[in-house]
Amino acid sequence: MKEAKLQIKEEGPGVFSVRSTGMSAKVQKHVQLLLNRIQGSITVNGQSMDKKKAYKVIIDILTKHLSAQVKIVQ
Repeated sequence: MKEAKLQIKEEGPGVFSVRSTGMSAKVQKHVQLLLNRIQGSITVNGQSMDKKKAYKVIIDILTKHLSAQVKIVQ
């Protein structure tokens, strides 16, 4: 079985498209570590939210094999 990989593509300044080839504990940990590094507000698919909510939403989106658009506002 292939290992799940996280794919992050920069769409513009502070705007990222996040996809995953599957879901695993490593992907979840990577998303959590990246969110912990962010300073500022986070918008996921047009909705502003805190880091805890953003983590849950991003993992839910990635589990459904969709892509999430994440915007970081300093």
